[in-house]
Amino acid sequence: MELREMLELAALAVGGFEYVDGMGWIAVDKAGNRGAWWNPSGDDGDSRRLEVALNLQVTRSTGACDVYSVEHNIETSGHGEPLEATRLAVLRCAAEVGKSIRAEGGAA
Repeated sequence: MELREMLELAALAVGGFEYVDGMGWIAVDKAGNRGAWWNPSGDDGDSRRLEVALNLQVTRSTGACDVYSVEHNIETSGHGEPLEATRLAVLRCAAEVGKSIRAEGGAA
């Protein structure tokens, strides 16, 4: 799955983000006010907020990271540099949650 598709599906899973063509994802509140740029693939804080928002369980070991969504019964993993592997595994899991939501009739 391409990075842009993973970000799109993760944004669907957590809600509250909009894509600004060619620039990336930005937070949008219920009143339509724009906030900070969002990039959980490259920002540890955004990745952590995504993990918490979706109640993902993260398990790390040497060179690997596993992420599990109890609610959606989805498991993903990442390998390599610990922070990058964790961000990628969280994003992959969030994307799979978003894919599940979309399949159930949620908007994309």
